[in-house]
Amino acid sequence: MTVYREYGGRASELSLNEVSKLYKLTFLDDSFQRRGGVEHGSGWSVMACQLYIGNLISGKTGNTILVADVKKCLRHAQELGKCALSLEYFKGIVNEGKYKYVSIDGNNTASSIAHFLEGKIKACFKTENGLKFKSFSDFSPEMQEQIRHSLRVRLVCLEEIGLMQMTELFRNENTSTALNKQERRQARLTPLAKAIRDLSSTEEVRAMFQELRGFTAAKLDQRDHEQFVAAFCLRRMSNLKKNTRSKELDQMYEDNDALEPHVLISVEHVLSTLSKINQEVQRSAGKKPVSKLSNGRMCNLAEFVYLIKDCGLEINDGKGKQFLDFYLHCCNLLDKKCAPVEGTVPEDATSFKHWEGRTSDSAMSIKTQAVLRGILMENASNLINKKVLGKIPLTGQESRIRFEVKKEEWLKLEPKDRWAGSDVIRDLYSGLLPETKERKPSKAIKSFPLRKENESFQPTHNLT
Repeated sequence: MTVYREYGGRASELSLNEVSKLYKLTFLDDSFQRRGGVEHGSGWSVMACQLYIGNLISGKTGNTILVADVKKCLRHAQELGKCALSLEYFKGIVNEGKYKYVSIDGNNTASSIAHFLEGKIKACFKTENGLKFKSFSDFSPEMQEQIRHSLRVRLVCLEEIGLMQMTELFRNENTSTALNKQERRQARLTPLAKAIRDLSSTEEVRAMFQELRGFTAAKLDQRDHEQFVAAFCLRRMSNLKKNTRSKELDQMYEDNDALEPHVLISVEHVLSTLSKINQEVQRSAGKKPVSKLSNGRMCNLAEFVYLIKDCGLEINDGKGKQFLDFYLHCCNLLDKKCAPVEGTVPEDATSFKHWEGRTSDSAMSIKTQAVLRGILMENASNLINKKVLGKIPLTGQESRIRFEVKKEEWLKLEPKDRWAGSDVIRDLYSGLLPETKERKPSKAIKSFPLRKENESFQPTHNLT
């Protein structure tokens, strides 16, 4: 069995009692590790943890725990004198004084054992009559003693490994059990990965993804919110010219060491603004449930917030709820009026809903951004008059992004190009849709009446 001699690996057998103590002294570094274990939602489910304990007690499984010894790895880095990053990393953990080891693999194993011995999960046994659950306290004192001290799990402790080698080894050890794609992307120590992790993980941003988008705590542990942010970064880096599917996201992490300053500024602004909008919506709703946004609608909301600043405007403080209500009403109208024409393929140019459901496709993103830009250009004056939007004070060279300049550029476009090539959307926003048996003449969205200050937030339709 592998002991990783290249990294000064030493193998031993630990009792479950020793594993539990080891677990409390082991640092789970989520800058490259998955947020697994009983406490988190990435990796094993609680049921998987309980089945593992049942199999371990029954002698049907084993597993190896792989850790790095912090003090010995620090000493090794000092002797080599080559890697300042490793020196700084291990010295920081030593100085903190809380941990002796860094987890590389087997965190789910150690977490399951520790939580079982503490009575926080049960052992699950498969029997002819189905599943049987037993807490540690359900076993006889003699059996408890045997479980604690006689059952053994293999430990490999590395004493001569650097930080970058640890992250690579972590990825290699998890090729079969499977980090999800975003966990694998983030399992690297680059300024880009750190920026995406840090931007996504503030308390306000995590709350926004849970309350507005509907991510569960398990989804956050699986880094779904980080993937959302990574995709937004790629849209900005490529100016919508690249898809944001797995292949392109993988390539972004491989090809880029850091985010460009303009991308970093845009992402910070959008996440901060979305968090403020969410806080206002939650305060307004009180105890009433708020419908969650679909992925496409959330992506386009982020794009809309980006476009607003790009055009020299900003959402005024305290107006986030009104702004979101306006955005949702516009989307609702587009859903109803711009569905695929009967008898045409789903890719029909008039289908806003089709575009919105395919935000990872560059061509669809370009179309939806054109529509969002048109919504802003047609509605900005009304939104400014209602004090929902305001103009950002700009001087010098920044005057080129004044709203008036942006609108002049937009008006110079051919009418069809302003609306992603869709005559139906163009006419809808001009109030020119012809009357038919199924459709009454519509008012232009630019005349949409904003809700009153004291009116509660009410989504116009189910967005999940």
